[in-house]
Amino acid sequence: MIRTNGYRIFSALMIILCNQSMLAAAGLVLLSDIPTPSFVVDIDALPSKFHPESLPILHLPKFGTTLSPRKISHEKEGGVSDCKNAATLLKYEFGTDDDEGQKVGYLHSSVIRAREDASEDDEPVSTFLAEIDLTQSLCSFDNDDDDDGGTANNDKAKAHVVLGLNNHHVGSYYWARSAGMGSSMEAPGVLFGPASSSSSSAATNGMDKGIIRWERDGGPLECNSNDGKRSEWVNFLRVGDNIQLLPLCEQEAIMAFVNSFKITSKSEDESRIYGVSSKGRPLGSEPLVVCRW
Repeated sequence: MIRTNGYRIFSALMIILCNQSMLAAAGLVLLSDIPTPSFVVDIDALPSKFHPESLPILHLPKFGTTLSPRKISHEKEGGVSDCKNAATLLKYEFGTDDDEGQKVGYLHSSVIRAREDASEDDEPVSTFLAEIDLTQSLCSFDNDDDDDGGTANNDKAKAHVVLGLNNHHVGSYYWARSAGMGSSMEAPGVLFGPASSSSSSAATNGMDKGIIRWERDGGPLECNSNDGKRSEWVNFLRVGDNIQLLPLCEQEAIMAFVNSFKITSKSEDESRIYGVSSKGRPLGSEPLVVCRW
């Protein structure tokens, strides 16, 4: 029996390694391959008229801005190309076409400091979980022409942590919860915000940092839900891990990325707005990157 179990484990590991090698050889681009921070649109969450073979034009009515998709090739040579029949592409309008059940846009980020990296600048250290490379300014777009000077939401969290699209911390037992609508399920008791106002770093660039912490000092014991795995996984975040958040306003977050990573005729690769899909992918696996806007 021991030999049999050991053989099964060894076989499973070999399958995983082989699959990874095959993905690399095929030139597939997965969610974990794209640079962070990025804005990610879940193509599968769009209304049924949209699909990976019929990529949408993104329309941001709040800003009068339209973004056209460029398809990402998964052939060995890779590359990005304009969509065929671009004139016939359907338009997805944020704010009007949104499906109330499943969320569409995610802020894709990476951990740059974990719990063991906490310092006195992260007070209260007891609640500190991680610092990510997503800054506060990338979560919303401050328009000086707005009546409120772009500060209407300054007293609110600009984004909140969710299970996400490629959360490997939830394990095989829990992968289904982070698939489909579950990927936008909020992690209860977990806050995203700037550095503490009492820390020395806040006096410089701390107010733009992206800090994840427990809501209360008791951490998972006080903040977790009865359904523990919805948020207990944040205790295990390590440097380099991917994490996704839902922005308070998708249009503002997209405009923040457009403004921060401006696309020029000489450098189209600077775009940080991607489309992903899990169509045709194994259950529980990472979504495929299918386009960039």
